[in-house]
Amino acid sequence: MIGAELEAIVPASAEAVWSLIGDTRRLPQWLALADEVEVLEGRGVGMKLRLLSRWRGRRSEVDVEVTSFEPNRVMAWRHLAERMDGKAVARFSKETRFAIWLEPLDTGTKVRLRAEQDPAGAVRGFFIKVLGSREALHRMALSLERLRMVAAIR
Repeated sequence: MIGAELEAIVPASAEAVWSLIGDTRRLPQWLALADEVEVLEGRGVGMKLRLLSRWRGRRSEVDVEVTSFEPNRVMAWRHLAERMDGKAVARFSKETRFAIWLEPLDTGTKVRLRAEQDPAGAVRGFFIKVLGSREALHRMALSLERLRMVAAIR
């Protein structure tokens, strides 16, 4: 398993921060992994979403299934399918997971983002470590900064 994790303090209540997470239509306002989000089916645990974005100039689609959904605490998902420009891509991971945790503090809310990948072989694991982890950390840092800004104007 290869993981990348970042956390930050958002100067807003857990309820205010959760409103930007639990309402999946609001994810594109701050999550650097998604320019758009489509709800494919369901609510809460088991909900299926499509995250749409640009990746190196190409249109990326990632279908995910929500595996944990506890208001004001955690939302997590696992990847089901990945496409670039509408075509399935070879997966570098047997499984990819992403989680958002909230911890209320006196000064706001600690938000922790974590991405985990189980490589589909040693060579793919090398590329995930060298290229993917750096990109994941960059997008998480950008996401946390956006979340701070969006929560501040909420």
